Amino acid sequence: MMMSFDGKKTIVLGLGNDILCDDAIGIKVVQNLSQTEKQCENVDFKQTCEMGLALLDYIVGYDSLIIIDSIKTGKALPGTVSEVDIDNVTSAGITSPHFLGVRETIELGKKLGLKVPETIHIFVIEVEDPYTVSENLSETLQKQLDNIVKSIKEKLWGLVNYV
Repeated sequence: MMMSFDGKKTIVLGLGNDILCDDAIGIKVVQNLSQTEKQCENVDFKQTCEMGLALLDYIVGYDSLIIIDSIKTGKALPGTVSEVDIDNVTSAGITSPHFLGVRETIELGKKLGLKVPETIHIFVIEVEDPYTVSENLSETLQKQLDNIVKSIKEKLWGLVNYV
């Protein structure tokens, strides 16, 4: 059986900074998925440290976008996976005119007449330490990585059709 997102061209995009400890969790999860979910029809798995306008280079041409990223709220245990609505995603309080959040990037792409995803799902993983310079996850998240990947995989399979 193969995974297909309603026949739509889909990108599963892992976001984060690969040298900031737990901030890299989105990248690491999507790297894992790209190795284990090879039979995905019309689905690309990519990772990036980019943000703002640079995301257009990754998402233009796709019908559906699934983002995997880190979040630190302190309201959930590290490793908790949640889905957030794009309307509730802000640009993290950054007030630079050079930075756009995901929602603003999508809106700009539409205004520019680019083919940007119409369907967007954002999955966030609560992290413990997104600030320490390290290429390794915190011990807490590293121990939970397999379970986090399994949780994300189940959420992805919940979005798909089987062909």
